[in-house]
Amino acid sequence: MSKSLEQEQEQEQEQEQEQEQEQEQEQEQEQEKYQIYHKLLSLLNYFLLRIKALLVIFRRLI
Repeated sequence: MSKSLEQEQEQEQEQEQEQEQEQEQEQEQEQEKYQIYHKLLSLLNYFLLRIKALLVIFRRLI
């Protein structure tokens, strides 16, 4: 009887650990996704500022 209880507890602990690991992996993936979004937005902002600067230069030339 006590052995089956121990086995159940061990299984529950293993399941909890697996769930925690899955959650950690999901959080890491979310973080990576947001880092990529941030880099893309930074690049977009950089190019928009460059285009804006070029437009200002062309306006002065015309």
